[in-house]
Amino acid sequence: MEKQKLKNIYQNFTADGEFKDFQTLVSGHINDTYLIETDLKSYVLQKLNHLVFPNIPELMNNKVAVSQHLAHKCDFHQTLLRFYPTLDNQYYYQDEEDFYWNMMDFIPDSKVLEKTENKEQAAEAGYAFGAFIRALDDFDASDLYEIIPDFHKMSFRYQQFDEALEGAEAQRKLIAAEWIQQVLNSREEMQMLEKLHEQGEIPLRVTHNDTKLSNILFDMDNKALSVIDWDTLMPGIVHYDFGDSVRTICSNSTEDETDLSQVSFNTEFYQSYSEAFVKELNGILTDKEIELLDLAPPTITFIMGLRFLTDYLNGDKYYKIKYPNHNLDRAANQLTLVKRMKESFC
Repeated sequence: MEKQKLKNIYQNFTADGEFKDFQTLVSGHINDTYLIETDLKSYVLQKLNHLVFPNIPELMNNKVAVSQHLAHKCDFHQTLLRFYPTLDNQYYYQDEEDFYWNMMDFIPDSKVLEKTENKEQAAEAGYAFGAFIRALDDFDASDLYEIIPDFHKMSFRYQQFDEALEGAEAQRKLIAAEWIQQVLNSREEMQMLEKLHEQGEIPLRVTHNDTKLSNILFDMDNKALSVIDWDTLMPGIVHYDFGDSVRTICSNSTEDETDLSQVSFNTEFYQSYSEAFVKELNGILTDKEIELLDLAPPTITFIMGLRFLTDYLNGDKYYKIKYPNHNLDRAANQLTLVKRMKESFC
């Protein structure tokens, strides 16, 4: 049944080749992604989560506009994501159940890394994300639709936290007291990047906004091939992408680690990543942007800790949990990582 359904959806796109078979691709936590095999080539067919991304047409407009822009860049050497239109000349297909789909080329001989294994991989990631931002330096960020409004806006995340704290159960507030206090004490410090941007000291750029290691395709020699998963392409500041990539690439533990003594920051990976990132963006970033890069990892990591803590206080309504205090443990993990980062930078 699923095979026939996917075949029917595939046939609504202007692709070459007769549908033969499919595989489910497990990478990613939001969309359902499938490898479509035909007699000529393979494609990636993706069901987009319209609950997370309520405006699919604008999301696809963003991705296609960026893809077409990069296609004209002679000095952009990453494998390009190419999106296929439907028979109705749209870049998304809406099925009879009102689910949205998009399709792109499959990039062969590639792999995803879930965890950084050495400083060489960290450097490759720095070059990959840096090259992506460099290639979009002349793309007007204001032309992109804001897919998730206020996604990295700290003042908005604090507003959500304040509301959650006011309505939280007394027992939850008691259990989370240590981390609540850390959040309350950090309010002014953690809004510094946002305020500097509002004051015009940090320029607006096209940002990826989900720069984890697994959103880079590597070849079999661990060289970066392509930055993938463009669903969160939006206007932003470079520190959002730099900070989130460092959060995931340079942490020595998972965000579920409950033994906080094991939560540490890999300074060797950070040096390799940041040097490659800044080198790739030589002549693009302003002196002020470079000066503030070290502020980005603790800020973005703090946002994640704040969001986990807010969800815990709200009764675990947003993130999926595996046990009662899962979100609190995640918050403690990320807020501890913030401390480790700040210790490393001092």
